[in-house]
Amino acid sequence: MKQFARYNYAKGLSLRTIKWYDFNLKKFKQFLDGQELYTASAEQVKGYILFLTDQGYSKDTIKGAVTSLRVYYNFLVDNHIITINPTQGLVKPKSGKKIIYSLTPEEMTDIMNVYAGRKDTFLNCRNGTILSILFATGIRKSELLSIKHADILDDFTSLKIHGKGDKERIVPISKSLRNQLKYYLKRLLKYQNENNIKPIQNIMINIKGEPLTESGVNRIFNELKHLKRSWSTRVSAHTIRHTFALYYLRNGGDVFSLQRIMGHADLSTTKIYIELARTDLRYAMDKFCPLDNNSWQLF
Repeated sequence: MKQFARYNYAKGLSLRTIKWYDFNLKKFKQFLDGQELYTASAEQVKGYILFLTDQGYSKDTIKGAVTSLRVYYNFLVDNHIITINPTQGLVKPKSGKKIIYSLTPEEMTDIMNVYAGRKDTFLNCRNGTILSILFATGIRKSELLSIKHADILDDFTSLKIHGKGDKERIVPISKSLRNQLKYYLKRLLKYQNENNIKPIQNIMINIKGEPLTESGVNRIFNELKHLKRSWSTRVSAHTIRHTFALYYLRNGGDVFSLQRIMGHADLSTTKIYIELARTDLRYAMDKFCPLDNNSWQLF
């Protein structure tokens, strides 16, 4: 398992993916009651999947277990540790239909206003900038944290984003975000100078001047959740990503450019938002159709 983890790290997989594989493999090892994973048989693998099914685990969880085991045993075969892959012929269950949560224009306005008028401290300015970047570009939380000064390109008109699988893409940024970024970077430099903090490559830092972590971003969203507004239970970096995609399509953007902006490897992932936008349009029609004006109801 350690060899497998080192191999995945060398391949450039994210730490989140490596930990996810490790979690699934350890669960399988528990099922094997301590037996070494490389000695497992095809019958034991199938028995484990049946066990997960009988225990009521979701299709997505079982699919993740199958994926992790398949990748691990492919690694063992490729490195001549075993000769027969016990996951060969194993079928992944189809994922259940995911519910995509988004935020209304009124809710997003409320969220953005939390920090819009609170630029009194560096951290408030940073938190507002984080929300602005997420909502203006639809990038992932991990991609936000990896942005460096050198990734701000062409006089603040685009960002180089380091996506999944170490894939890079260029995301254009709007005039509003351009101005916000310029203001934030001035505050960042001032904060570092005033606190004798050595500048680093990452543009998002914590109070000590170190690169901001995922848990640091989570704390920002936990603060928003504690405000107990209508959106408090749903607000997250990923919900804002969904909301960006919905607004982009609603405002006339096309699905192909949205795919490039969001870094989707498969267009089918992006097309999920088309149906969401259609639902949104149906809601708007029900609410605002002029024929429904009571002053001229015919029947």
